[in-house]
Amino acid sequence: MDETNARCSDILKMMFNLKDVDLETYKHVITIGEVRADELANKVGKDRTTVYRSLERLVKSGLCEKKKMTLKNGGNYYLYVYREPTTVKKMLQQCVEEWYYSMKNTLNELERHLTELDF
Repeated sequence: MDETNARCSDILKMMFNLKDVDLETYKHVITIGEVRADELANKVGKDRTTVYRSLERLVKSGLCEKKKMTLKNGGNYYLYVYREPTTVKKMLQQCVEEWYYSMKNTLNELERHLTELDF
């Protein structure tokens, strides 16, 4: 893995509170397109519950979508689909801007916060 990919992975993990297994799952979803949790687990050779939890974290972060599908004979299943890279980039930009604004406000209030510290 080159340095740029490592930095991208670190940013995704930090900004979306993801684990290494989540990024590995995300890479597979991108490669496959639309996939069910059980199918993905079989393809990557991991336990279905591990893959399911990872997919749910990806959905919660906004990197993947969960589409409810209906079977002809009744019943449901879910397909997991990755978000387009342009959408992910916009999400990351928004996160960085919010973080920057928060840090800037904290720095503006630094003197007051320092004087209020009880040593």
